[in-house]
Amino acid sequence: MLATLYNTGARVSELIGMKVGDIVLDRSSSICIHGKGRKERTVPLWRTTAKQIRLWLRQNQFARDRPLFPNRTGGPMTRTGVTDRLKLAAATAAMHCPQLKKRRISPHIVRHATAMHSKRSSNPPSQAAQPVLKCGYGSSDERSHGKTTDTGRDSTDCVGVCK
Repeated sequence: MLATLYNTGARVSELIGMKVGDIVLDRSSSICIHGKGRKERTVPLWRTTAKQIRLWLRQNQFARDRPLFPNRTGGPMTRTGVTDRLKLAAATAAMHCPQLKKRRISPHIVRHATAMHSKRSSNPPSQAAQPVLKCGYGSSDERSHGKTTDTGRDSTDCVGVCK
């Protein structure tokens, strides 16, 4: 789920609205995202993300009209459910990268990490959100959108931290 969130740059509402039938898993895997204002966009999936989704779907035989990432009862996840899972993942990552303990981490920050990495390169790093989170993007000035953050660093200048 988190790989899909980063790969697509989807809003939480778009992520929890994804259905199994929205995924195309072939040579050029993609997902159709249903966004705000009835807008739809098709986003290509990286091989690693497509591989993870294939494994997920093999382990969980969902019908095409079911949520891609269901809650424990099979219904769509909530925004809180996504945030809670992200916080668990961030806590685990913080064991290897202690700087993450000091950062506010939210699905929206992951969305911005996607935007910043897409802006900088066509090949984003595998450690997706960590550089943006470490540099301070999302600390006290969450809305900087590529401008200088409260740490005095440009949120687009974060590269290669916390490996």
